[in-house]
Amino acid sequence: MTLERIELINTLENIASRLDERKNSRCNIELIGKLEQWKNSEDKEELAYFEQQWSSLVKSLLTTPQLFFFIFRNLAENDKEIFELITRQHYEKDLYSLEERPEEEYAWLEFQSNYYNNETMTYQIIQLIEKQSFNDGKPFEVFSMYFTFIDLLYGFLVKPSILPTQLKVFSLLYQQTVNWKPSYCNGYAYQGAETIGISGIKPNEIRMQAYNIDEYLNDQQQVLDIGSNSGFMSQYVSHHCKQVDALEYNPYLCQIGKVVADSLSINNVEFICDDFYLFHPDKKYDVVFSLANHATIDKKLSINFEDYMLKIFNIMNPEGYLFFESHDVFGHGTGAPGDDGDLDLKFDIAEQYFEVIKHKMVPKFVPCDDIDKLFMVLKRRPEKQPDAVRTFSRLEAIKKFDY
Repeated sequence: MTLERIELINTLENIASRLDERKNSRCNIELIGKLEQWKNSEDKEELAYFEQQWSSLVKSLLTTPQLFFFIFRNLAENDKEIFELITRQHYEKDLYSLEERPEEEYAWLEFQSNYYNNETMTYQIIQLIEKQSFNDGKPFEVFSMYFTFIDLLYGFLVKPSILPTQLKVFSLLYQQTVNWKPSYCNGYAYQGAETIGISGIKPNEIRMQAYNIDEYLNDQQQVLDIGSNSGFMSQYVSHHCKQVDALEYNPYLCQIGKVVADSLSINNVEFICDDFYLFHPDKKYDVVFSLANHATIDKKLSINFEDYMLKIFNIMNPEGYLFFESHDVFGHGTGAPGDDGDLDLKFDIAEQYFEVIKHKMVPKFVPCDDIDKLFMVLKRRPEKQPDAVRTFSRLEAIKKFDY
């Protein structure tokens, strides 16, 4: 094992270990374990495989515009010449192999992909990913770069079978960033899924463990996921229920959900691209997920809170469960999108339709740019109770954290 290779693997380990919030992620555990295995190995075939996969990863970053965009965001947005070169190399890849590229392009690619030279783009960006504060730049700017790199490390080094799906997801995230304004999380995936090695700002598996709702789910239920985003949560829930309707207004996120469901052979999730206000299902639901979707920061949800609660009530079966997640319960209560400081007033309304079963605060899954959320289990009343007295208290609720 050369000192250079040990230095590289140590750097990759440091990157994978940066977030305490993800220390229990199965993908991160597997990635760190694999890096440790290579660091301590003297097996020439194993080390050759590492070098081969590492080289493929780096050259993919430098020849795939969608990946380059998320890793080298500033260059992609501000240096048109370089981004045009990346795009040209990508679309010419079917004409010749990497080694057969025009001499100037081949020399540029070989030089820039060399991590062991501190003047190259590869060396500089990896040093940045290892050391840059997550507080720098716009919200989620550093996270979008960091998690993209982590996801690709897992795909190339640990589970290459998921790479085709990962690349389709990043292609659609890129299209969303360019064509759908504004996009959450600086364009990166809001939801995560270990099944395809996408970290996400909110990782499904860790998130569902925090919610602890398995006791309310069974294989006979019809489920609606309002604002399903990329559908990863819907796909997770589909293993516990009969059918899930994933309702999402953003067409790019709907397409991501379909691509991933197909790759995983999940056939009991229907992806519906529609506004909840205009959605008129032909069935009643036993379970509804409303995870921070009673208002949207992009202001594209066209319904107020009382109408929102009434509509959910009307499309649910009696005794059905509503899983509700807040926006900012520490807000000023001004009624602005994302401000749930007025949640007591909102639940003066909500408890006419639903009984509060339990609630707890769930800590954010990244150290900055996101907020802690209140998660609630509600049960549909047999009928509306206009005189129902609110039992929920926002101030009491924010004291109950789940760590």
